[in-house]
Amino acid sequence: MSVSSMTPTRSAAMPPIHPLEALAHVPRGLRVALGVLAVILGALVLAVDRFAVAAILILFATAIIFLGLSAIAQGVASSKLPGWLRGLQVVFGVVSLGIGALYFIDPVFGLVFSTFLFGFGLVFTGFALLSSTATPGLPGWAQGLKSVIGVLEIVFGFIVVLAPGFGLVFLWIFVGVSLLMVGMELLVLGSATAPAGAPTRAATPPPGIA
Repeated sequence: MSVSSMTPTRSAAMPPIHPLEALAHVPRGLRVALGVLAVILGALVLAVDRFAVAAILILFATAIIFLGLSAIAQGVASSKLPGWLRGLQVVFGVVSLGIGALYFIDPVFGLVFSTFLFGFGLVFTGFALLSSTATPGLPGWAQGLKSVIGVLEIVFGFIVVLAPGFGLVFLWIFVGVSLLMVGMELLVLGSATAPAGAPTRAATPPPGIA
């Protein structure tokens, strides 16, 4: 019997990884601590306007700077890509770093730019959700729900772009609520010892071994 025949694929011999198992290597205490921190930050974002402004600027600036550094690293290290594409990635990375630096130089620019990014992001995800309704085998109710959510995202995205004042308030609420939801999810994951009914890896030996 060949070695390849004795090495089962995950889909054939093992059940899908449960979401809790993906965090098995993270101590429960750390999960709970991160959850509490996220809940506190979310509450502060919703309750204190200055803290909300600082949180939005820091979150978006960090993401843009990280994106710029990743683009530069990929452009420099990816020898398999064409030279013009590598150069384009480096240019994009440098521009991203400049925009991220502007967040700390001109906070007003950072808030406006973040609002536009948020609005265009909603429009993009809305169109992506509408396109996913054509997935074969998708139930009718799921298609309808995706269509409604996609249209709402597109409408709100255009409103955010066309009315930056409303967009900033909407972004403020979105960031605060998102932090609260992430925090509560981490608290639930931290308080759970194991997923109910989820088999362990040791309880499912590969074929030919047991």
